[in-house]
Amino acid sequence: MERYYSIAGTVIRVVSRSGNPVRMFDGFECKPAEDVLLTLQVEESGESSLCSCYGVSHFACPPGYTHVLFGSSGRGENRLLANEDWSRLLLVGDPSHEMAWMELLAAAFYSRLTVVGGLLMHASAVKYEGRAVVFTAASGTGKTTQAELWKKYLQAEILNGDKVFLRPDVHTGTIHAWGSPWCGSSPYAVNDSAEAAAIVVLAQGRKNEIRRLDPMETLALFTPHVFFPSWDPTCLERMMGTLDAAAGQIPVYYLSCLPDAEAVLLTRNRIFGSRGN
Repeated sequence: MERYYSIAGTVIRVVSRSGNPVRMFDGFECKPAEDVLLTLQVEESGESSLCSCYGVSHFACPPGYTHVLFGSSGRGENRLLANEDWSRLLLVGDPSHEMAWMELLAAAFYSRLTVVGGLLMHASAVKYEGRAVVFTAASGTGKTTQAELWKKYLQAEILNGDKVFLRPDVHTGTIHAWGSPWCGSSPYAVNDSAEAAAIVVLAQGRKNEIRRLDPMETLALFTPHVFFPSWDPTCLERMMGTLDAAAGQIPVYYLSCLPDAEAVLLTRNRIFGSRGN
């Protein structure tokens, strides 16, 4: 059975013999399309691909696949195979291990997306007045909290609470922030996007202060929250080009804040009132 999903402005095709949908893609379904970014084939049992000799197991990679990714979270029996440009994927393993599947699919989809232009951030994002504000920080700092405060006080739409894709628009070249199915422990995974108005690096503070980062500070404080596809040199090179474009176009701010309305209004006025100046 075939199913189609729209993710970060692209269409992926999923083929499953069992007909079971990929549950993590709920809400991202779309109509069948001919122009797809990648095709994913799901095999729910990979035992036939495992070979053993003198007590040592090895994986027999089918012809046409050049990359193999193994699931983490203690679920190494789950694996994802890809061809050279990541346009054809084979996911093998136990679908009940959803966390491992999510990790593998995120890595594979991201790899393919870098080829056409895109990068993945550990971030939350809101859509406000038709534009997106992206909040990034280390886990536990308050990315989702800031997004929820923008929703509470400004009626902003939360696009995602954990992983956000940035992509150049093919027509204008402006960078757009996209919600994604990969949302971590947050409940926010919206299939929508908006031109990125700003990236805000968060820190917990005793008072609310915001300032724009210079290029060297941006390199030090923003890039650590970008996912680097280090498993494929070509993907890494393409992603770096998108990263340079994003850092050059989108104002990056540092916000030391409390979780309150003042922080929201201070940031809103800095980004939208002064247009990032």
